Amino acid sequence: MIGFAGLTPAVAVSANGENLGGFQSFRYRRGPIELIGLLHTLSSSVPAGTSLRVREAGRAHTYNVLSGADEGFGNEVSFIAPDRGRPALFARVPYAVEALEIVCPESANPGDVIYYTVTLHATDKTAGDHVFNVRVTDPEGREVDLLSRNMLSTEGRFEGALPFAYNAAPGAWSIEVRDVISGKRARHTIALQ
Repeated sequence: MIGFAGLTPAVAVSANGENLGGFQSFRYRRGPIELIGLLHTLSSSVPAGTSLRVREAGRAHTYNVLSGADEGFGNEVSFIAPDRGRPALFARVPYAVEALEIVCPESANPGDVIYYTVTLHATDKTAGDHVFNVRVTDPEGREVDLLSRNMLSTEGRFEGALPFAYNAAPGAWSIEVRDVISGKRARHTIALQ
C-alpha cells in the first residue's frame, strides 16, 4: 500500500535487492547517535532466519545493539530476521568505539565513598551521550543490585560514586562497565581492607 501511494518507508528492509514489508521501524536520535529499531511484525511473511539488509542514505559506523556485533563503517547493514514479534536494534554513530577506561582508586576502607570516572574512547571525534551499564560485584562475585545501574554519559564520560557500607565484606570488589551501544567493556578491581 505504501509503495502504491508512491511513499517510501522510513527504513527499507530488503532481501536479494527486493524491498520487503513485515517490519515496523522506529528512529531515535540524541546528538550524533541514531538508533534504528525494527520490529518483525506478527503478520510478516518473512521467515525468521532470512538474511536481510537495511540501506541508509549516509555512511556511519553501525553496531547491532542486541547481538553486540560491530557492523563496521558504511551505509548498509546485514542482519538475520528475528522471530516474528521480536526486534532488531542498530546504533549508527560517526565514529568507532575503541575502548572504555575506568579510573578509580585501587583500595578503600569500609565506610569510604570512592569516586571513579569512565571514559569512552572513540576514533576521530568526540563521543556522543552513551548509556553505560554499571555492574558492581562483591568479593563472592555476587552482583550488588543497590550499586548497579544504567547511567547516561555526557560526551562519552561519566563520573560515579561507590559508597561502601561500614559492614561491607573485605576483599576484591569490582566495577564492570559495558557500553550499551558497542558492547565494549572495562573492569576495575578495588581491594576493600
